[in-house]
Amino acid sequence: MTIQAHSASKSQQGDYTVYQLEGGVRITQGSFRASCSKANLWVLSQEIPPNEDSAGISNSTLRSAMNPTSMIHRLVLDAQGECDIQWSEEQRLRDQRWMGRLYSQHEPKFEVQVWQQPVTPLAPLDWAPEESRSTGAKASVSEAGRNSAVKDGVVWTAQDEQTHLRLAAQLLQSQPPSAPPSAQPSVPASEPLGSPNSMQIGNSTLGGTVLDPGSIPLFESIKGVPEVPTSPSASQQQVESFQLPAPAANTGPIPVPLAAPVAASAPNVRSGVRVGARTFKISGRSGIDPLYSAKSRPERGDSVVTISRGIRLMIGDVAVQTSGGLFDMGTVLIEADRCVVWTADLNRLLSQKIDDLPVELYLEGNIVFQQGARVIYADRMYYNVQSEYGMILGAEVLTPAPKYEGIVRLKADVIQQRSRENFLANRAAMTSSRLGVPRYWLQADRIELNDQRQSSDQTGLLGFGVLSPSGDTTAMKAKARHNFVYMEGVPVAYWPILNTNVDTPSFYISGASFRNDSIFGTQVMLDWNLYQIFGIDALDGTKWTLSTDYLSERGFAIGTNFRYNLPSLHGGGPAYGEFDAWGLNDEGLDTLGSDRIDMVPEETTRGRVAWRHRQLLSPDQELWAELGYISDRNFLEQYFEEEWDTNKDRSTALRYRHYFMGQQMLDLWAQVRLNSFFTETQWLPRVDHYWLGQNLGNFFTWYSHSQAGYGQLKVASSPTAPQDAAKFQLQPWEQTSSGIQAVTRHEISLPFDTGHSKWTPFISGEAAYWGEDLNGDSLGRLTGQAGLRTSLPMIKVAPEVQSSLFNLNGLAHKVSFETETWYADTTKELDLLPLYDPIDDNSQEHFRRRLVFNTFGGSLPAQFESREYASRQGMQRYVTAASSQIVADQLQSRFGIHQRWQTKRGVAGRERIADVVEFDVDAIYFAKSERDNFGEDFGGLNYEFRYHVGDRVTLLSDGYYDMFDRGLQATSIGTLISRPLRGDFYVGLTNLDGPVSAKLLTSTLTYRMNDKWAAVGSSVYDFGPTGSNGHTIGLTRIGESFLFRVGLAVDSGRDNVSLQFALEPRFLPTRGLGVVGGQAIPPAGFFGLE
Repeated sequence: MTIQAHSASKSQQGDYTVYQLEGGVRITQGSFRASCSKANLWVLSQEIPPNEDSAGISNSTLRSAMNPTSMIHRLVLDAQGECDIQWSEEQRLRDQRWMGRLYSQHEPKFEVQVWQQPVTPLAPLDWAPEESRSTGAKASVSEAGRNSAVKDGVVWTAQDEQTHLRLAAQLLQSQPPSAPPSAQPSVPASEPLGSPNSMQIGNSTLGGTVLDPGSIPLFESIKGVPEVPTSPSASQQQVESFQLPAPAANTGPIPVPLAAPVAASAPNVRSGVRVGARTFKISGRSGIDPLYSAKSRPERGDSVVTISRGIRLMIGDVAVQTSGGLFDMGTVLIEADRCVVWTADLNRLLSQKIDDLPVELYLEGNIVFQQGARVIYADRMYYNVQSEYGMILGAEVLTPAPKYEGIVRLKADVIQQRSRENFLANRAAMTSSRLGVPRYWLQADRIELNDQRQSSDQTGLLGFGVLSPSGDTTAMKAKARHNFVYMEGVPVAYWPILNTNVDTPSFYISGASFRNDSIFGTQVMLDWNLYQIFGIDALDGTKWTLSTDYLSERGFAIGTNFRYNLPSLHGGGPAYGEFDAWGLNDEGLDTLGSDRIDMVPEETTRGRVAWRHRQLLSPDQELWAELGYISDRNFLEQYFEEEWDTNKDRSTALRYRHYFMGQQMLDLWAQVRLNSFFTETQWLPRVDHYWLGQNLGNFFTWYSHSQAGYGQLKVASSPTAPQDAAKFQLQPWEQTSSGIQAVTRHEISLPFDTGHSKWTPFISGEAAYWGEDLNGDSLGRLTGQAGLRTSLPMIKVAPEVQSSLFNLNGLAHKVSFETETWYADTTKELDLLPLYDPIDDNSQEHFRRRLVFNTFGGSLPAQFESREYASRQGMQRYVTAASSQIVADQLQSRFGIHQRWQTKRGVAGRERIADVVEFDVDAIYFAKSERDNFGEDFGGLNYEFRYHVGDRVTLLSDGYYDMFDRGLQATSIGTLISRPLRGDFYVGLTNLDGPVSAKLLTSTLTYRMNDKWAAVGSSVYDFGPTGSNGHTIGLTRIGESFLFRVGLAVDSGRDNVSLQFALEPRFLPTRGLGVVGGQAIPPAGFFGLE
């Protein structure tokens, strides 16, 4: 067994060795493969006992065939995040979480790049006791298991012992198992009967029993299903009642379905065979004994039982054997006023164990069907237990569903289960509202569900899937005809055909917003689900939307967005990415700031096209692709300002990466420039090789980064708008250049521990060549560096410090003194090279060009040039520095004091370690200050302070100071108050001196005032000459189904006032309006009746 990860930590819990794995986790054993983002691994290594196991496998035989150590290694794997588990080519599972057991007679081999100290101890697993398991090696989950603390240790059972001995024997024969260790052999069963197009009681060709109304006078005959109208006008009738039946009697808690022993998400049951002893219990409803009447029909080979005065049926221990393991479907509860039961063997039915005994049910009168969290209310119902087909009349279903929060509610005149995978609902309505008459619903003449799920969900009784714990997407498809969307009982939208996945939490429109301001005018923005609009089946793992926007001052805009997260693509591994395009024919003028008003755009047809793709070709290889086209230089800043300010540049590049030998990476890539108004480098192509953390003789550590490529630096074109052209000046390093760039940089360090402190002396060197510098000549450069890093940690514990006023229960003071002194000498000056590897993004470069005129009057001082700042901060110290051109002569010492004061907080017996005060201070000393720091010995002073008064209130402050003339000096101080689900509040003061001066008062607020209303707001005010910078305020109405916000925003910099309206479904799992106190507002009914 081989276990690979980027980083890992190791600790001990009793007899178990616990590994916490992070980043690119991969586990290989024979044909078994597992990969995930992170994982926890418990390993127990023991000698094989000398006795024989119950399976008849002699331990002495195993000893003679195994290695001389005669050890067995038992592993519990808890995989989390993008799990891909594969036992064979035919058997594979993908989910967000998976848990299973592995065994080996050989010690697992770990290939980890970085070993770390465990940050927090890992809680043991919560395995239920053996008595709670119902079949085989199933792991049972208690009702409170999801919320209670975990128990101590991992319990191994006798079934586990048998399993690992069988597995060991298989391994000796080089026959890895095709299924997880907990999988049990399949039990053959008869094939289900063929499924007809419609279900009718009394149709003997369906494999059921003909109902003879004359022999059972208690019930009236079942009439035929009324013909469903197909014209749109029939669906336009308003639903007058969406009421639930009278509540049933209290039936007590229903056991939660048992979890599968291997997969966190339950395995596929579409190809499963039902196994296990199914129990069938009949009791009275509401404490009244039922009235029974039985009749044997020898001529038909069955018996009929009629029950009246209330009945309660409990079908338990429903288990399914699948290729992925044994899945227990739990207990099904059915209540009704009256019932008819047909069975071929009445004695077996009375024994309460029916196994594969044919049983058919007809129920009527206040029917309540419950399985787990799913509840069905109905007037009449017929169901064939073994063949799994049936019909429900007057049904209302309350069920959880993937991608929804809360409960989905479905009401239909008739629901037919035509096969295990196919369901049909006539005159159906669906909503998430729990009101008697919902605020909204989707109504259709006909809804057909096709269950095409492959791995994450199971088909339960009556076909409603048992949700996996992860709640992942399914492949359950829905087809609806003649669809209307109702709001407040009034139809507001119609579409003839709807094809969608059940996990899609909206109908047609996936987003809507309305705004009004002086720059764009009145704005109506709608996002549409194109899969539903076109009536085509959505590709699993994809989302495709269409944007249709109207801006009264600019014109109509259209765009599309396609996102995908696929388990494989073109025979390769997982792939994810996004394609986004949006554009318009702009009829207005740009306003970007106080001195950039009413600017004529460089293009009238404006927009952007962006595509980003990443695919794992193999565990060690990945492919990146990116496309970024923008129509003009000001488009993003005008229409997508947040993206312009914070996201990475839109590039057009192709990159191939290969990771090997645990510490190396080969990066081959190429990049071209599509946007001539930005300064960018074309690489045609470039290759980088990284070798990090290589141990040399158990004393030295070696790091290296080498690169070679042909680069073309192309500078930005001049703007055409007079407002931009008047303040446009290229930076000193911006000059069209091209040529070969070849750089190799290495570092060798000798870390050692003196017992009280850690010392790391190091030397590094670089050899570099450029085909063209700023003078048009080729340039070669040699650089040498040497230095010493030290770390001295200290701690003092004072348990006697106790204070209820300051919330202190003991106090620990931890200090770490960090130093680094280094010297660098290079053969060429920094200002001779263009920046083939730029430091800033396009937005920062655009701002720096204007800064020369707005702040410095047209001439940029050297101390504010970006290359000088990067050099002072010591970018060249790193082997993997972002820009290889940033190298200069340096002699500096860096000092840091990092402090933590910690205490214990929490209820007695369950205290946790909490930071009370965090205080970090760092500074740089320049030995040659005239050369390196404009005459000042100290620079780059900064501090960060946090005082956590409690779990809700934090006082915070930070600052940065350059000591030379007009250097930046920034100080901020503020208070943050946070209360989950109630609100957040921050107020702070920031003082800026240097090239820019300001005294800013900043405040933000999110506050849920009561169950129905929440307020948001922010404000920035400058006590200097600028005055008001901007303010926003919004009020959110928290409805039962929707969140509605009205807001006002004032942007003083652009002289713009906007009024905003936003409507958002409350049940969406991710939302922008419903976040208060750092958490999303839960769905209606989460805390009970509202």
